[in-house]
Amino acid sequence: MSSIDKQSRTWAEVVKFSEERRAVAIADLISGVNSEQQRGAIKFIDELLELAESKTPVATKPQEYL
Repeated sequence: MSSIDKQSRTWAEVVKFSEERRAVAIADLISGVNSEQQRGAIKFIDELLELAESKTPVATKPQEYL
């Protein structure tokens, strides 16, 4: 098991992308565009961003390369 490195470039890009998508989803929600879908997207993004704060390590599978 491993945890998320909040200082990594990869996580920084995930956060940046997520925040941009969340802002669009909020704007669409306010506009009334697919409200339920936007609520689901916002919830998913919030849960994704909370992974870095989780005390439980993220389970990973080993990669096998041929």
